[in-house]
Amino acid sequence: MNLFKNKISLLSFLLLLSAVFSSCSRPSPQQEDVEKNNLQYVSCSFSTLRSHGDDTETPGTTDPNTDQDNYEDRIISLRVILFYRGTDRPFFNKKLERAEISSKAIVFSIKKDKPFDMYIIANEDSAQSDFVPFFRNSFTRTELETFRYAPVLTSVTDYGKGILMTACYKNLKLQRTEGKGSRVDPYILDLSAQNREQRPNIKGERKAVELMRNLAKVELILKDLVELMPSSTKENKSFQWAIPYGFHDYKPIVVKFKNYPATTTLFPISELTPSQERREEISETLGRGSFVNYSYVVVPTNWEDISVGGVRTLDYKLSFFVPEAFNSLTQEEKDKPQIVFEYYTNSMSGYEDPKIKSFPLQNGTTPTHYDYIVNQLSEKADWNIYRNRYYKIPVTLTGKGEIIF
Repeated sequence: MNLFKNKISLLSFLLLLSAVFSSCSRPSPQQEDVEKNNLQYVSCSFSTLRSHGDDTETPGTTDPNTDQDNYEDRIISLRVILFYRGTDRPFFNKKLERAEISSKAIVFSIKKDKPFDMYIIANEDSAQSDFVPFFRNSFTRTELETFRYAPVLTSVTDYGKGILMTACYKNLKLQRTEGKGSRVDPYILDLSAQNREQRPNIKGERKAVELMRNLAKVELILKDLVELMPSSTKENKSFQWAIPYGFHDYKPIVVKFKNYPATTTLFPISELTPSQERREEISETLGRGSFVNYSYVVVPTNWEDISVGGVRTLDYKLSFFVPEAFNSLTQEEKDKPQIVFEYYTNSMSGYEDPKIKSFPLQNGTTPTHYDYIVNQLSEKADWNIYRNRYYKIPVTLTGKGEIIF
């Protein structure tokens, strides 16, 4: 799960003792007098956790806004919420837009030697309007941690508003190894110890905030499902379906992802997902009556590897973003999160023969990016859906009208 390392350094949010945020472009009289009020300036940097690859890969982080293929690391907005330890109301709650983040001219101040908790939310607009009324009003720490929202679920290439990401760090105490705590030379917030505690399997030096996507990515790799059309040229290539013989020529193949939750919590909590929180399905249609989506075709890096004049089949990739689901061990088979293929084959008698093939989602033993939460669950089903996990499932359609996972 590709972690995103170089840091978008934030000199974030000026907090005065009265919790009044002021612009950092020019110090106010209150800011100039901040040290007399027993405050100190702090800055922190941000990275995004990988959603691809080996969890133990070093260094484990990647620069945000550097994924030029799917833009899954895109940070469009950032909200920072701060609580002092032992309090139930935030002393700071500020949403920063992209221009404010990239300016690197944002600072926040806190009371000296006072531990605090930090909650970070990136790309809240990807959840449409769910957050507007919540953050507009006063809220408690418990309300923030248990707040549920309905994520917008779509394909990778359509996720223009970014994927919602969060991070949470508690009982933070400043390590004054860098900076002087002043506005021009703030203390640098070092989260190395907290990151190692939350994700011990990830290697490398990790001082920055590690943002974790709230959704899982499910990717189906449909082997040899499209072919290069004979009319293609090196400059203009087009594709057509290569559905095997055993499947009905005039009926589509419908792929569905079923039984995922309708809502999810903003921050992960160690509670089972309510059984009523089930949404029906996301679906894609293949074959008859549908077009080959060029962006879903898995093409070689070198176009010369695609033969022109001969038959060349290529894989077809379907990707879904789905919310977290902590399921009960007693959950019925029909209610488990699963991939479902609905299709027809050619029967020996010449009639249409409807088929359904299901594949429950499975996890195995690979650590998640938040085992410190997952391990507190009262039940831990293998068919859970974990946020920021990458489920990559190869699928083969055979000439006998069979689907093999």
